[in-house]
Amino acid sequence: MKVKPQKNNTERIFSGAPWEKDYGYCRALKRGNFLFISGTVDLQAKKNPSKSAGDQMASILNQIESLIQTLGFSRQDIVRTRIYILDRRDSEEVGMAHGKFFKNAEPATSMIIVSGFIEEAYKVEVEFQALLPS
Repeated sequence: MKVKPQKNNTERIFSGAPWEKDYGYCRALKRGNFLFISGTVDLQAKKNPSKSAGDQMASILNQIESLIQTLGFSRQDIVRTRIYILDRRDSEEVGMAHGKFFKNAEPATSMIIVSGFIEEAYKVEVEFQALLPS
């Protein structure tokens, strides 16, 4: 993780993935008390394409918890998630993984069915927004 402080109390966080430079985005952007995290997939799914959507979701949530903690946030500070899935039949296990992770810290959320992801092995992608209390 590479953090680049910038003007206006903004920090851009880069993971080093080649897509960030090529596609012109950062992994996360922190401005003041706000944190916006780009779409996150389970990168290990490419090594294990039979991994279920629920297991991919659990891995994504663990990745995010590690990232937000390094930036001074906790799961209780996550106020919004957007979950993208390929197959509506996966909604139950993905939703249950989300519910288990966010028990007693429920963010606003949406679950959207999409036609595909950048890699065929991915079954779930999630965006996050967090806000530190004032």
